[in-house]
Amino acid sequence: MDLTCKYNSLHFLIFLAFASQYSHGRSSRSKHRWQNGTTKDCCSWDGVTCDHSGFVVGLNLSYSSLSAGDIDAIFNLRHLQRLNLAGNNFQLTPIPSGLERLSNLTHLNLSFSCFSDQVPAGISSLVRLESLDLSTVFFCELPPTFNDPDYNRIFAFEEKHRLRLDKPNLESFVRNLRALTELNLDYVDLSAQGSSWSQALSVLPNLKFLSLSTCKLKGPIHTYFQNLKFLNTLKLHRNNLSSEIHLAIWSLTNLLLYTCNFSGLIPPSFANLTSATEVDISYNSIEGSIPSFRPSSLPKLQDQHLSFNRLTGPIDPHLFTLPSLKVLYLNDNRFSGELREFSSSSSVLEKVYLNGNNLSGEIPTSMSEITSLTYLSLASNRFTGSVKLEAFKHLSNLTSLDLSFNSLNIKNDDPDLMFPSLDELKLSRCNLTEFPTFLKKQEQLRTLNLSNNRIQGHIPDWLWTGYLNELDLSDNEVDFPRESSQVNTTFSLSLGILAMRSCSVFKFPKFLQLLDCLWYLDLSGNKIKGQQSASGITSEWDLQYEQPLHS
Repeated sequence: MDLTCKYNSLHFLIFLAFASQYSHGRSSRSKHRWQNGTTKDCCSWDGVTCDHSGFVVGLNLSYSSLSAGDIDAIFNLRHLQRLNLAGNNFQLTPIPSGLERLSNLTHLNLSFSCFSDQVPAGISSLVRLESLDLSTVFFCELPPTFNDPDYNRIFAFEEKHRLRLDKPNLESFVRNLRALTELNLDYVDLSAQGSSWSQALSVLPNLKFLSLSTCKLKGPIHTYFQNLKFLNTLKLHRNNLSSEIHLAIWSLTNLLLYTCNFSGLIPPSFANLTSATEVDISYNSIEGSIPSFRPSSLPKLQDQHLSFNRLTGPIDPHLFTLPSLKVLYLNDNRFSGELREFSSSSSVLEKVYLNGNNLSGEIPTSMSEITSLTYLSLASNRFTGSVKLEAFKHLSNLTSLDLSFNSLNIKNDDPDLMFPSLDELKLSRCNLTEFPTFLKKQEQLRTLNLSNNRIQGHIPDWLWTGYLNELDLSDNEVDFPRESSQVNTTFSLSLGILAMRSCSVFKFPKFLQLLDCLWYLDLSGNKIKGQQSASGITSEWDLQYEQPLHS
């Protein structure tokens, strides 16, 4: 049914002053653009929604390059229920007063619009609000009056004018917003509430989504927080909660608690997250082992991030076969012991990061048979044994492989070995004695690290003919190709980082001057004779050149 907006609600005509600007900022999906009043039926305008009576009830002006003076007329649209001003740049001006006049609002989105200072108390009178998003960004385009180039003063200025809930504080602000189901206050300063923020929010019985990232919150989390029975998404990352994790989290689907200064053990309830799809408690000081679990108790878990903690003990092999788990970060903990074999055919893992632990023994065969793997990092552990790269040949989706800094002996016997998707390969300190010949055919490889091995001789020409962006051959007895060799100039199109520290380089090669993209060169620890210079190398970036040692 075609709708015609009510004439007596056409305060919209005020917007025609910036209609042209707005139309250029919107997508082409609209039926009619806001151009010069070509139609008085505002219900057909892009971003406008009307009810059956023709009153404007929805207005989406997101990412429309608006400024503060453009929006005052919105407050005359008394039937408005949904207002989206996200993604505009209000250059650190306060949220204008007048929103309280929109008493029918159920959804208000002011996110990423660079508003500043105190959130107006009038918003707290919008008792019909179901969704409120005031999340903001760290860096905003500053007003023209502020032209100080000093980074520290810019940061201090933005911090001083950061969006905040002070008067009223959080408790007073949400007291009457009992209908809220979604609340996003990311990067809003809530420090005025002290450590009672969780108690203040416990009065919102219908809350399902809560995001308070980087809000200067303090812990611990109050037991009254358990009153939020319907909460399914909780994001509290980057706050100083300084406590153990005590949450009734069985109904949560998304839990982000990284960088919160949590300590203590992982709660036993983490082994029974039947609804969870994402859990991230990385970058804390959590100790102990992962609670025992049954795979059936974590049926929906897709992303598990436990990295950068102090977790210990062996890793349960069932973790690799959870029915929905695709992303597993256990890196930079203190896990130890051997990895036991598991049923690789039951795994749907795509990313596995186990680096930076104390895992030992041989790498289980099943780890190299997870055909869905795209990223695998086992670096900086205590794995031992001989590993043939051919063992990973079934991983046709593999994009990144890192086996560095173990006690492995890596071998490559098949010159026809091919990883069709491999973008990054790191085999530092893997006891290699020669350049793996399969690399000849890895044309899509961008990052290669073969440092700290036992490779000797001149670097083969074919290694320079790919499209590498980053190459590290440090701590090998290798030298650049002989001057008589023909180095393919296609290399000059891509190589940006070249590290050959403590190799067997005695002369600065002229062909480096052909590498147009090279911006970082490290030849330190070599014995290059005479006065050497990187002056012939040009780049749009300043070249960072580590001066070699002279004999």
